[in-house]
Amino acid sequence: MKAYTLILCFLFTGTFSHAQKVSEAKVPAAVKTRFFALYPNMKVDKWVKKAGNFEARFEKDKAQVCVVIDAGGALLNTRIVIEKSTLPGSIAEYVAKNYPGDKIRETIRITDAEGHINYRTEVGKSCLYFDSKGAFVRAEARK
Repeated sequence: MKAYTLILCFLFTGTFSHAQKVSEAKVPAAVKTRFFALYPNMKVDKWVKKAGNFEARFEKDKAQVCVVIDAGGALLNTRIVIEKSTLPGSIAEYVAKNYPGDKIRETIRITDAEGHINYRTEVGKSCLYFDSKGAFVRAEARK
């Protein structure tokens, strides 16, 4: 499950450019400073560089977390794998109506730097995005 979740985190960065694992020594000081200011004493399981940004992947409170920080140290977003049961009810209703026979497989809560929350779910061969209230935003083909 943990490896699967980290793969999903890789897919959730918004672009599908090449990502590469990097050692902590190669992560810019501004990125590490920002990360450890947000999560003091947290152990990063994996650092990944993607599209010029850095992702810190780790587990917190038994949930997989991915924090995306740009090279200058600005927080871009935080993604947390969540239980389907914690989604706004309208998401399950949307899926049942528009994807009959398919089930929600994976759910992610995405919080941007301003604190706005969105959700991403995997349903069939699609990734569905919803706003904080559960209103449908867009669908993308899973890659």
